[in-house]
Order: sequence, then C-alpha cells, then structure tokens
Amino acid sequence: MSLAIICLCYMKSAAGASLLADYFTDIGDFYIHVDSKSDITPYTEAATRHPNITLADVRLPIFWGGFNTVKACVATIQQAIRTKDYARIAFITEDTIPLIAKSEFSARMKSDIEWIQIYPTGHPDWIARYERFFFLDSFATNPRTVERLDRAWTPEMVDSVRRLGLLQQKGKAKINRMFDGGTWWSLTRPHIDKFLTTYHSDLHLRESFEFSAIPEEQYIHTVIGPLANAKALVFTDWTREPRPYIFRSMAAIREAKTRDTPMLRKVAVGSSDIEDFVRDLARR
Repeated sequence: MSLAIICLCYMKSAAGASLLADYFTDIGDFYIHVDSKSDITPYTEAATRHPNITLADVRLPIFWGGFNTVKACVATIQQAIRTKDYARIAFITEDTIPLIAKSEFSARMKSDIEWIQIYPTGHPDWIARYERFFFLDSFATNPRTVERLDRAWTPEMVDSVRRLGLLQQKGKAKINRMFDGGTWWSLTRPHIDKFLTTYHSDLHLRESFEFSAIPEEQYIHTVIGPLANAKALVFTDWTREPRPYIFRSMAAIREAKTRDTPMLRKVAVGSSDIEDFVRDLARR
C-alpha cells in the first residue's frame, strides 16, 4: 500500500511537521503545503532533514472557511500522483498527531475503510452555507481580525467578486443530496480520482462551492457520498473551550473521548510529553 499524506502548514515552527514526518517514515510520503502568508524557511530546513518530506510546488494563502484550502489540497494531490501511483491519500494539518502505533496506523490504512467523517445533512444552516454566496479567501472579506491596511483589495479579489456576481445571476448548481463532515480524511484512490475528475469537469459545481462557506467540509463529501464503510480519521474536541479545544498536555488528551479515531487535533506543538508520546508510537 502506497500512502501520500497532504499536510497544510501555517505555524511559525515546523516542529509539528517534523514530528509527523518522523512518524510516517517508511509508511508514507509527506507532502506539505505551506500557507503563502507564512515563512517557508523552517519547512525548507525540515525537508533537508527528512527525506520523506516534499514541499508543495503551488502555495496559496489559506483563509478560514475559504476555497483556497480545497485548491491547495487539489494542487498538492496532483503533484503527489504525478510522482507516484498512490493507493491512498490523506489530508491533515500540522497540529495533528497520531493516537496509535505506527504499525497499527499502517494496517488501518491498508483496510477497505474510507477514513472520513461523512453524513447527509438536512440542517438549514449547513444547506445555507452552500446555497448562499460567500467570498472568504481574502483579508478584506474574511471575518478573522487583521490590521486595517491588510484589507486592501487586489485585482484578483475584484475578479473573484465579478465571478461571484455572475454566479448569483446564474444560480448555484443543484445538488440532489448534500453531504458534509470533517475536513480531514484518508481516502482510497478511486474516491480521490472521482473527486478530481468532478473538480476539473464540473465548473458550475466547483464555482458554487468556491463561493460557499467552509467548502472543505462539504465539497468532497458531496461528490463521493454516500459511503457504506466510513470512519472518522481525526478527532476534534468541540465540547470544551476554546472550540475547537487545543490539547496542551497528555493529561488532556487522555481525558478526551476520541471514539477510536487514529488521529487527533488541535495540538499545541512543542509540548515535550506529547512529542515523547508520538515518538514512542513511531517506534511501535
């Protein structure tokens, strides 16, 4: 089984990416997309120390809830499959850690399970995220707080809004059954290929999700769903503040109700007991 791990990176240190690269040694190739708003230097240095790290050729600015997350994922997947005919591809962030021994993780990835949280939705708020129109891929239009001067408009942003206006006149693509779920997953190649084919062939659907809210939780899910044999890859704790909860110690991780998921986020990278825990898993 050949596994490629696509990892979104945006933190000031490459400690999390390096820890994951060590864990995936011998079981997966590690492709990292570094947010173009972040300094790539720590990740370039990490790549020189870890032979299984490959830096993404295409770098995009990543904004919470924006479509650039999907675009970055697609571009990095395509880079990976040009290199090797991977049987499975995973998508995670650098603040994710494994919860099981490396040998067990490898065994689970060789199973026929699609590791993705996915379910049909009829909730009006989730449907509205698709049916209404959003443009979140800029400082000027994203709800996150930034300095006022960073909100200046660029020609690319103006073009995006122009396309959004045309889509409003045309209307969103009709979807018979909407699926949503967690952003992070590990999917077998047939489902990856189905999504890539749809991404490139159905421009109307792609633009409809481009101007939706948090499309990484709905787009691929809707294209490949329903799935008969799916389990969540990553546990995220939404029950504790801040939401999502940030795990800063092994004590907090042990208290979490992880439901037997192979991985967990969001983790405060740099905690020595958490790093020791992951390194121990990598030896087993």
